[in-house]
Amino acid sequence: MIQFRHSISIKSILASLAACLFVAGCSDDGLPTSAPIVPQSQSSVTMSLTRATVDSFAQAGIGEVRFFAYIRQNKRDSLVKDTTVNLGDGQFDIGLPLGENIRAFIVANATGVEGTEKFDSVSLTLDPSHEANIWLSNVASFTTDKTVSRVAFSLRRVVSRATFRPEEDAQTLASLDKFDNIGITFANIATRYRISGDSAVAVSSAAMKVDASNGYSATINSFPTREGLDPSAQLLLTFYRGTTVVNNSVASIDGGFHYTGSHHYMITVPLTDNAFLETPWTRAAKITIPFQIHDITF
Repeated sequence: MIQFRHSISIKSILASLAACLFVAGCSDDGLPTSAPIVPQSQSSVTMSLTRATVDSFAQAGIGEVRFFAYIRQNKRDSLVKDTTVNLGDGQFDIGLPLGENIRAFIVANATGVEGTEKFDSVSLTLDPSHEANIWLSNVASFTTDKTVSRVAFSLRRVVSRATFRPEEDAQTLASLDKFDNIGITFANIATRYRISGDSAVAVSSAAMKVDASNGYSATINSFPTREGLDPSAQLLLTFYRGTTVVNNSVASIDGGFHYTGSHHYMITVPLTDNAFLETPWTRAAKITIPFQIHDITF
């Protein structure tokens, strides 16, 4: 009888354990559930901007930056962090998965960021007709382990500008009475900048109209272009009276420069000089005044 009662007790215990295991592995509806997800350990890393960058941002009135981080997995970098943070004193802490190879960068005043899912595709974009003041950091590579607690970044302005303006004053141009507006095409500018290559993706053109109300002057913005790979900056002018084309520049005016970040190129062209025109304004040839380019840093 003692042995019989003992066997009954063991069976009861086993049955109870089985019931408990079944309940633990089921949802409230009695259906099996997946294994619990264990959160990945995090590593807090301090991102530090150089003093020169902090001072430049203070002068420019920039109070926040956007931080991107990518994990290197299977030879691809996938986005793990995209966050906007207040600049403060130039230091901020970011939580990242522990034990991972990371590539990170910072942007400020970005007008457009596209393709953020992968590091190889993420690019900055801009509208050339709108003033841009975009800053980009170096790309930092590090591993999130106990040996890394701080990562330094230095940001630089990655926008260049070009301004077209006539050599003549408004009174001289008005006295010509040949045209009342000009179409300006800025050729070989860059409106997309790829982070992985630290360079323009491709060059394009931007066209705009100017008239006496703005002094026949126009400014465009461009990312840096690559000397030796991209063609140099060029201008093409079309003269209008109303909507009727009355003249063109004889050819694209080659500026002979490539756009460089933080540089402003002032392009001054003598519009009354027959040497620049497809059809001379007057029969008498004028003394050719070479167009001028002044490179100013900002």
